[in-house]
Order: sequence, then C-alpha cells, then structure tokens
Amino acid sequence: MAFQLLPISALYFCISFPTMILYAAYSAGVPRTVAADYFANSILLCFWIILFTPFAIVPSLPQWRTECTKLILFWRVKRRVNPEIPLTTRLTVGRINRAALARQ
Repeated sequence: MAFQLLPISALYFCISFPTMILYAAYSAGVPRTVAADYFANSILLCFWIILFTPFAIVPSLPQWRTECTKLILFWRVKRRVNPEIPLTTRLTVGRINRAALARQ
C-alpha cells in the first residue's frame, strides 16, 4: 500500500512544496514582489494535481501498467522469430558410391 501512495505523495510534494515555502516566506515578512510570477503560476498549477494523479498511480499498479500499454499506446506484441536450423541427414552411415563399386 505504501508503494502505491508514494508516487501520489511525491506528486503533491513536488508541485505544492515550492508554493508552501513561498507562502511561508510571505507570511514571515518577505515582500510579495519576490517571485510573484512564480507564486501566481504555482497556485494555478496546484489545481492540476488532481488531473496528474492518475498518471502517478498507473506505474504503481502492475495490472494497470500492462492494460494501459495495450490500450493507450497500441503496442504490438513482439513475435519472436526463431531461425530454422538445417538438418543434415545422411542416406547411409558409410556412404560409398555403390554404382562405381558394382562396375569393377
């Protein structure tokens, strides 16, 4: 279960943590002009975390990983082609030209 929650929490942490740090800095007295553009854009990006969540969940579920590769990416199954090994067959073990021996 922890393995499945790790990508989701990493997604939330990577997207929301810089915004939280800036908000804490603004609350501590840093002027709002410091990284104002980044802060405004990161606030809007935080709303997109919900849409990114399925993409973070799929790699942690093995059965979904195979289904998604089949449905979304249209991957074909690679068929293995084995080389044909030519078999050498002998007519007889001690092959001698019997027609030549009969003439003598």
